[in-house]
Amino acid sequence: MSEHTMNSIIIDAPTELVWSIANDLALWPRLFADEYESVRVLEAVPDRARFEVTTHPRDGKQYTWISERSMDHERLVATARRITLGPFRYMHIAHWITSDDAVSRLTWVQDFEMRADAPVTDTQMKAHIDRSSTANLLRHKEFIEAKVGAR
Repeated sequence: MSEHTMNSIIIDAPTELVWSIANDLALWPRLFADEYESVRVLEAVPDRARFEVTTHPRDGKQYTWISERSMDHERLVATARRITLGPFRYMHIAHWITSDDAVSRLTWVQDFEMRADAPVTDTQMKAHIDRSSTANLLRHKEFIEAKVGAR
């Protein structure tokens, strides 16, 4: 059975700033502070990157995977998929930004399905993704709005 999550947050910042920070892979260990220990870019061309993500250790376990991300700057949409799937049958992600004047809404959608032998169910992973997305979106908001305040 597949699952779908959708989470968003309002960020008091111009869309271009939100876009540039949210898509800066070098910033992800700070933007996903409690989740990602490192992000290593393996290949980058304009509007597409293949990269390796390593999580912080939890319960003695650390996870690493490779993802590919495509960025459509004109539409302000980024899509991604996991290349190395680990416990997932698939993981597809879409991030987009909409705006109203100087306020931006950052939205994340994740569609996925766990393998039958995964250590968690689809429902358990959905709950985890919703919790971590809420926390990580708040971190994005704090980080980006601090940048606006520093101007």
